[in-house]
Amino acid sequence: MSDDQRRRMIGVLICVLIVPVTVTTGPVFAQDDAVDPVATREYAVALGFQRKKLFKQAAVRWTQFIAKFAKDERITNAHYHLGVCQLQTGNVKAVETFQQVLQKSPAFEQRDAVQFNLGLALYNVALASKAPDGFHAAAAEFAKVPAQHAGSQHIPSALYYQAECVFQAGDSAGAIAVYQTLIAKHGNSALLPTAIFALATTQQQLQKSAEAVATYRLFQQKFPRDSKVAECRLRLGLALTETTKHAEAEKEFAIAAAVKDFAMADLALFHQARAKHEQKQLPQAAALFESLANKFKQSEYINVALLEGGKCRFLSNQYPQAQNGFKVVVAAKQNESAEAAWWLGRTLIQLKQAPAAIGVLDRAIADWPQSEFVPELKFTRIEAIYEDEKRKPETVTLYAQFADQFAADDLAADARFRAALTALQLNNLKDAKQQSDAFLSNVAFAKHSSLPDVLFVAAEC
Repeated sequence: MSDDQRRRMIGVLICVLIVPVTVTTGPVFAQDDAVDPVATREYAVALGFQRKKLFKQAAVRWTQFIAKFAKDERITNAHYHLGVCQLQTGNVKAVETFQQVLQKSPAFEQRDAVQFNLGLALYNVALASKAPDGFHAAAAEFAKVPAQHAGSQHIPSALYYQAECVFQAGDSAGAIAVYQTLIAKHGNSALLPTAIFALATTQQQLQKSAEAVATYRLFQQKFPRDSKVAECRLRLGLALTETTKHAEAEKEFAIAAAVKDFAMADLALFHQARAKHEQKQLPQAAALFESLANKFKQSEYINVALLEGGKCRFLSNQYPQAQNGFKVVVAAKQNESAEAAWWLGRTLIQLKQAPAAIGVLDRAIADWPQSEFVPELKFTRIEAIYEDEKRKPETVTLYAQFADQFAADDLAADARFRAALTALQLNNLKDAKQQSDAFLSNVAFAKHSSLPDVLFVAAEC
């Protein structure tokens, strides 16, 4: 596995598409004009509980009212209020209650609110079950609000939740279309910033990076003081990175990283450093990676940042500084420690400390026997042994064994070549021929970059 591939394994911000509604109507309550003197008291008691947000007690009272006063002119309101209380307490019977109101009271003046709350009730059911069909059902009910109630004040909220349901059902492209409808037709809605942000994250999730960049910039332009501006800059930076605009991305990451109390400032700093790396500014990238541990002492990215910083130092031939970072990560004994041990071994070889490198690599192989970096650790261990003139002859066998043990690994061809070359250097022509023949007979190595060198070794034998 190449270093570029490993670097791409660094976790990046995962786009979270379900954005909490910051301004929403919530369950919509009916308006009441109590007129029946017989039922007024019990109706008022139920409504009083509801207005105090004592929804469980209110639901009991509404159920009693409906049973006692089935012919009361406020009975539809009572059913609707019961549904609201059930919705607020997580009672799945809210679905049935709202459906009953819609079926039995086609002239109910708040029918649009009932329709919206039915969507909410089904949405809650779907959230609990995680079933795509449940989200489809909720989306269908939300869609009826704009389709059947053109003047309803609940249309923006219905469109927003419809988009969320469509997304949760697995149709991200469909969600984008609904978000765009909300943004285009309801530009004055309090949900506009939430919808634009959700649209951008969905576009990003679908790898529509250029579109996501435009949408994030629209968000910044329209809502420069929104609480999500810092996160918007972070996500914009990621989208710009996907379009290889690393210099622009770096600026967005830097601004986000400097925002006071921004929960993801450490991640923004990490990506700022990566943007420097992508621009081949390795010492500057290393300094940024290394600064993360000092600026964000509780960050979960400290080890990976020190590892990446060490790589930048190594690639800049700044081996003493690289060694310092790698040692910290190895000692942490975390997910990144095996890779850090491999880089530390390579660094120690460059510092002419091959025996120390062997010790580090041996401990790493023992500590992380299941790590994906075991091939690299073992290969570099052989490289360290090669540096010892007395032990160099051992490496012919060791490289050959490596090529057999890790035949499917990218390093296998290099190991076979090194076995042949080392044997030739030691004037061990028999082994040199055997290893070069083994290389040349392996069809998997037919296009390997070492092929010309192996042909040279074979010719010398």
